[in-house]
Amino acid sequence: MDKILCLGKNFPQHAAELGETQPNFPVIFGKFPSVLLELGPYSDQEVQLCPKALEIHHELEVVFRVSRGGHEIPESLAMDHIDAVSVGLDLTDRPLQEQLKRQGHPWTIAKNFRNAAIVGPFVPLGEFPEHLTTPFSLEVDGQLRQNATLKDAFFGPSQAIAYLSRRFALAKGDLIYMGTPTGVAKLDAGSAVRLTYGPIDYSFETHL
Repeated sequence: MDKILCLGKNFPQHAAELGETQPNFPVIFGKFPSVLLELGPYSDQEVQLCPKALEIHHELEVVFRVSRGGHEIPESLAMDHIDAVSVGLDLTDRPLQEQLKRQGHPWTIAKNFRNAAIVGPFVPLGEFPEHLTTPFSLEVDGQLRQNATLKDAFFGPSQAIAYLSRRFALAKGDLIYMGTPTGVAKLDAGSAVRLTYGPIDYSFETHL
């Protein structure tokens, strides 16, 4: 893996809940591979939240894995560069992000801290042909917080991958986070978290 690429404000209702307009081009930010936490299909896992952050928010996202690199990939061939899909969380230090936005600064540090990128087990794309229409969801302490399908996204996978490949040379193992739907909220320590997406179903508990 070379990098983790993320789409911001890719679900219109999420942009609205942040009080921001829907952009007419993909908003891209990155996460460092060192903040990635890969979890298995288990229910007894624990995730440590960043202890210095005042308010960590969960952002549920579909995650694609790049199988072979490429640059300036056409939309028609974009999915040929993907071998697997999963579901995960983009964790955000929301107060810090909002502060940096107000000051006109990049908000990289609000997206990169220990375990800021969580991803579950990957499923080969050929074994999950309904990935565009299957709901992906997040429950916290038994309460449904986020639920959507990729059909709800402003930019679909092929569009996003083609756009990203015009800006960055994609490398084998890179991860692409497709953006979060509405329902982002604070994730407290001591929470029981469950993510589901078709054949993918895993859980963990948070702690400081």
